[in-house]
Amino acid sequence: MWTIPREYWNGDVKTPTKLPSALVEKILHYSSVEGDVVLDPFLGSGQVAVVAQRLRRRYIGFEIVPAYFEFAKRRLQEATYRITADAEQQDLFSR
Repeated sequence: MWTIPREYWNGDVKTPTKLPSALVEKILHYSSVEGDVVLDPFLGSGQVAVVAQRLRRRYIGFEIVPAYFEFAKRRLQEATYRITADAEQQDLFSR
């Protein structure tokens, strides 16, 4: 059994279904090695890709929602885990 703490992103930009990074990290450690390619067919906020990047895995992700794609791209380009929200960004994913 794994104990995975829930992540609270109060005041940060996020998508509605963000997975805890500890869960993604465990799955990637058990299923891949450095340099492997990780596929995420539902990219969302880019959580799997961000963790894969941190663990030195390559990644491919698909996303059909432009706002989610741009958010994931920003997280990956800036190599940042969390993005602090201003008023406009907090509204971005609640539409």
